[in-house]
Amino acid sequence: MQKCLILLLLLNYSLHAQVTFSPHDISHNLSFPVVNLAGDIDNDGDMDIISGGQGSESIEWYENVDGDGNFSVSHFVADGFNTLYDIHLADLDGDNDLDVLSSSYLSHEVAWFENIDGQGNFGTRNILSDIEMGSFGIDTADLDGDNDIDVLTSSDFSPFGYFWHENLDGLGDFGSGISLSQTNRPRRIKAGDLDNDGDNDIVYVNSEAGVIAKSENLDGQGNFGNQLLVADQETYVDWINLVDFDQDNDLDIISNNNVPNNTLPGGEIVWYSNVEGNFGSIQIIANMEEKPSSIQPVDFDNDGDYDIVFTSVLTSNLNGSVSWIENLGSQNFGPIQPIIESNFNNPRSISVADIDGDGDMDFIATSASNDKVTWFENLSILGMPENDTVRFSIIPNPTSKMLNITCDKKIASIRILNSAGRLVLKSEYKRNVNIETLTAGVYFVKVLDQEGIEGNKKLLIY
Repeated sequence: MQKCLILLLLLNYSLHAQVTFSPHDISHNLSFPVVNLAGDIDNDGDMDIISGGQGSESIEWYENVDGDGNFSVSHFVADGFNTLYDIHLADLDGDNDLDVLSSSYLSHEVAWFENIDGQGNFGTRNILSDIEMGSFGIDTADLDGDNDIDVLTSSDFSPFGYFWHENLDGLGDFGSGISLSQTNRPRRIKAGDLDNDGDNDIVYVNSEAGVIAKSENLDGQGNFGNQLLVADQETYVDWINLVDFDQDNDLDIISNNNVPNNTLPGGEIVWYSNVEGNFGSIQIIANMEEKPSSIQPVDFDNDGDYDIVFTSVLTSNLNGSVSWIENLGSQNFGPIQPIIESNFNNPRSISVADIDGDGDMDFIATSASNDKVTWFENLSILGMPENDTVRFSIIPNPTSKMLNITCDKKIASIRILNSAGRLVLKSEYKRNVNIETLTAGVYFVKVLDQEGIEGNKKLLIY
């Protein structure tokens, strides 16, 4: 009977990837946090987190001390940001570590901070530009094909529009801003190869007109063509992202599409399909009473396509939620599934990364009104599909005492993970593993061969 129950459990997991999350607070000390990002700041092979607060006017980072998602107290990066808007991590000086780039609206500046030693000790403020009055969105990419990181910026006061700054020497000495567009009400700008010609083009928004536009990098050296319209919805658009949503090997656009009046509810998550560098008509993924933002594509259920996680806020009271939408395939999407609905007011930023190193994607979110920076652990390793990269069999399966692996390659290691993705047993250079100490349930077996290739299969223990 017990064996039958476990078989039914496995079938349920196989047909419906159950994605659940567990919150882990990182900080309550950063005042009004509005932005966060994950990256390996100290070069130890795991994902750390950096966040910025408008109340504290500062940027801090938190070390992932063990690679399992246990974080240190905050490490100071910089302060003095009047209305901090955005931060990025990129190697701006070519020394193989992540530096910090920031934009602050009322400080009227874009600045960068050198990771001096590759361990997360940051240098003093380097003003990249102070002519972008009312600086909002920033991005980083090699725009002129010289193998260093250039910077994209925005300006909401005169001069209006979007600019790019050349990294003149690859060491973080940046040139003055080169105008890309004189768009009013700039918010977000993104770089990516939209036409698959090997260089980075750009896409950007006029937020209050609901306009999304693109400019082609004509020669791969940062000479950009005229603004070409992607969408003109006469709505409010302040978030865009680039991702191959339909898996046809080009970058599509995903954005919000909100009711422009701040006193009225209503918003949508939409996307535009890239067809040989030109974009199709609007396709609605979801509509809602709240106004979505911070939309991030991510494969939460490990089925090979991009799901969506996002924040949404009711403008009347700043209550909000964090939710995700499953990509069902063939450009069909499931319903909105709330992850956080209480004690997380005014959610402002989401980033995604494998924080605990268990092979699935987690996410980080900030609650501005609750002064929270929190990461959410993806507990759903059972959504991971089996793969036969290493061809092996588990005999017997189900089992309760001894696990025998047959494989056509020499085995380097066998790892057994529980349903939360935690390593519970490991064996090296053996084909037989005693599992009598493990409780009944569904597990994952990962076999690594001596060529460094890994395969995985589900295991039932009764």
